[in-house]
Amino acid sequence: MQATILVVDDEPEVEHLIRQRFKPEIDDDQYRFLFALSGNAGLQLIKDHPTIDLVLTDINMPGMDGFEFLRQLRQLNQNSTSIMVSAYGSLPHLRSSMKLGARDFIAKPINFQELRETITAILTDKAQTHQVDEAQKMATLLEAARKNNGLVTCTQVATFLNCSGTLSRYYFQNQIIAGSKDQRGRWSCTVEALQDFLKGREHNIKSFATLMGKDPHVIREYLRRGKIQGHKLGGKWVVEQQPAVQSE
Repeated sequence: MQATILVVDDEPEVEHLIRQRFKPEIDDDQYRFLFALSGNAGLQLIKDHPTIDLVLTDINMPGMDGFEFLRQLRQLNQNSTSIMVSAYGSLPHLRSSMKLGARDFIAKPINFQELRETITAILTDKAQTHQVDEAQKMATLLEAARKNNGLVTCTQVATFLNCSGTLSRYYFQNQIIAGSKDQRGRWSCTVEALQDFLKGREHNIKSFATLMGKDPHVIREYLRRGKIQGHKLGGKWVVEQQPAVQSE
């Protein structure tokens, strides 16, 4: 599964260094890095890419410093995961970072082996927690279906997939999730239909390609380059919304 990592640092050379040191992981689709040169730009990227898995941020930046960035990040997403990366490695800075939710602190100049190990440890822990959460969510969904003649509603699907109601309806309307409407026009599906969607999400790309008049390989490339918002699940790309594809 590809992880999306946002790096917020006002030093442009940081992007070059990270792309260079993490080239094997980037080429292997293990990590996708996004970069922002300011706190405000970083917050905008988080709004545009709500599935960001990890945030690395500097402390000393013009305008909004790293501490204020972390405060606003937590307001946007209580479950955000962050690492503070800074030349200011004093104990007070470390404590302030942890109070604002940072999982770890990496001193500059960056030891990239240490950074790689830290990223791996944090993302592994998140993945394990996610698996437990998914199992709990499925148990809740099964109980809801049992009380509703074996059906789950569009709203319940949105909650399970952690997506908007608009995206959930889009899945139903385009039969990406096989469902039907009741007499009041409300979408629902069986648990089995949702499980089929989860097992075969690669068809999401094919449906998208058909709707947009593009070859599936083109859609996949757009996903790789971040022109369409999505992520990898079980090695397969998932399109997260219906975007307007940018021109070349």
